[in-house]
Amino acid sequence: MSSNDNLKDIKADKLNLKPFRIFLSYLKPHTFKIFISILLIGIVTFIQILSPIMVMISVDDIIKNDDVSIGIYENYSDITGIKYGDKFYSTVTHNYKKPNSIARMVKYDDKYFFVQKGVMLDKSSIRISTDGKYYVKINGKHIFLNDADENFVNALRDKNRKNLYYIMIGFGILLIFYFIFGYLNTVVRNKIGQEIVYGLRMKVFNHLLFMNMGYFEKNPTGRLVTRTTNDIKNIHLMFTGVIMNSIKDLVLVSAIVVTMFNIDFKLTIVTLSLLPLYIILLLFYKTKAIKLQRKLKIKIANINSKLSEYITGIKQIQIFTVEKEYLDEFDEINRKYKNVRQKEVKLDSFFIAFLGFILNVTPIIILYYAYNKVYDRVLELGVVLAFIRYSNDFYRPLTQFAERFQILQSAMASIERLLIIFDAKPTIVDTKKAVDLEAIKSGISFKNVYFSYLKTDSKKYVLENINLNIKSGETTALVGHTGSGKTTIVNLINRLYDIDEGSILIDNNSIKSYKVASIRKKISVVLQDTFLFSDSVFENIRMYNKNISLDDVKRAAKIVNADKVIENLDGGYDYVFKENGRELSEGERQLISFARAVVVNPNILILDEATSSIDSKTEKLIQSAIETIKQSTTLIVIAHRLSTVKNADKIVVLNDGKIVEQGNHNELISLDGLYSKLYNLDFIG
Repeated sequence: MSSNDNLKDIKADKLNLKPFRIFLSYLKPHTFKIFISILLIGIVTFIQILSPIMVMISVDDIIKNDDVSIGIYENYSDITGIKYGDKFYSTVTHNYKKPNSIARMVKYDDKYFFVQKGVMLDKSSIRISTDGKYYVKINGKHIFLNDADENFVNALRDKNRKNLYYIMIGFGILLIFYFIFGYLNTVVRNKIGQEIVYGLRMKVFNHLLFMNMGYFEKNPTGRLVTRTTNDIKNIHLMFTGVIMNSIKDLVLVSAIVVTMFNIDFKLTIVTLSLLPLYIILLLFYKTKAIKLQRKLKIKIANINSKLSEYITGIKQIQIFTVEKEYLDEFDEINRKYKNVRQKEVKLDSFFIAFLGFILNVTPIIILYYAYNKVYDRVLELGVVLAFIRYSNDFYRPLTQFAERFQILQSAMASIERLLIIFDAKPTIVDTKKAVDLEAIKSGISFKNVYFSYLKTDSKKYVLENINLNIKSGETTALVGHTGSGKTTIVNLINRLYDIDEGSILIDNNSIKSYKVASIRKKISVVLQDTFLFSDSVFENIRMYNKNISLDDVKRAAKIVNADKVIENLDGGYDYVFKENGRELSEGERQLISFARAVVVNPNILILDEATSSIDSKTEKLIQSAIETIKQSTTLIVIAHRLSTVKNADKIVVLNDGKIVEQGNHNELISLDGLYSKLYNLDFIG
């Protein structure tokens, strides 16, 4: 991967959100599932909010029994309390219906007393009079305490015990629902993420399949593979780990704030008192993190570029014994990356540690504020415990910002790189009036053709003023020095590239008047460098063409004398090749490639130096097959071997992109030109 590729998406020290907005457009097909996921998030959040409230009720109204507030209702009843006399009493003062009045019941010496409203009672100040009555002295006055009826107290205690059981059962049910809905949300969220990954990978691969060859010459294979794997993985992490988790946390944090304000406004302000400090730190972190991320991407791009260069040239490094010099150079590059990475680690560590400080110090602030309030009965203990839990749930998602920010940064760069792929459009496309090519009848003609691989103003033509007729049923050979333009002519016949000037005709019609796919179906090519896929022999020969049967494959293999090679493999036609068929010899691989070309019954068969790097035994097998094939097929041959060229109906001699001679073997020998020299040197390249 080149460094330039990495730098395309790093043009400023600001977070570019344009790719994020483009990514959102890919979510439209999943709108309903995303809505379901958000709905499930809402349910899970509701359960999380209820949990501290149930603890608050349990502590304030049920578990605490030495000093409790009792709601008195004139005309109301529910399952939380008891009826005593003509009124209804309940310790659950956090009830949704406000009581008519509230009494305070205090336990002292195993007895319970009712305390008048507005009396600030310290149990240590309770005294016993000479006649056995309990009183407190406030402002010089004796205030006697009314005994609570023992039956009333026992009934209330029994009811509270049952209320605690109900809460425990309810809490257990909530946990079950929390598990179910949390599980469903995780499944739905990951399913959406996998569908996005699947869709993007298919889109990238589909796009690449129809790009012209020039695109792949400019973009190395490793880079494109990275786009299809790592970059899409980054996008998946952004959706599942950033977007959906951020939605979940936003809903949770918002619900917590609303709930806290509804319970106690002042305590909420205290709980959120450190939030401004967090926001200031966040802005500082974001500015520093973006700059460091930019530097890191430049450094890692440099590492990748140099590492690729060194590994490619490892043979030269070892021949000249300069391993130490290159190791030292790589050490310097690697050290620069490490230094920047350490700065990023320090920044992240400081940010996370400070958030941990906020997370842990907030409960201390709450307890400090609440101490006197609870003692003076202005604030209930259960409320304090609930707020401690809420503060933890509120600040904990904020501690994950650093990690999510890095994921978001990487994903933004990945989206931009994918957009570069999608923005590149294929140049070899069908015209609106293009038709299917049924068969190549008369042949292919080149008329004043000029072509250059470089599409710039200063381009140098690889082919100049090419005029050539390739007649159907004949064998045409292309010869010349390496780089003279032989393979380029073959590439133009297959329309892997479009010419710059002139015209190429098939049966006297422009090559562009036919659909590209239909042209390529009529022409087969056997290259010098054979590529075999990691699949069965059967699929490698028929190239996943469902219209080709096993019998067709066997027939083609027999024609090119590859049948014996295949039958010797374990499993025959079902044998699965290793990477690029490396277990076969060069000649055996070439025979498989030859069968692949023949099985489609092409109108034209092109052999591009197909016999240049194989053994003489395999060459004889291929030459035998060629003699059979050329009886019914037009043959175009680029070859080093004189035997194939010598017998061709027409030999075309190229030099520096120009045709310098044409004719059969005897005619060209008599000319005593370039062909004759090549022939005498016994080298045709």
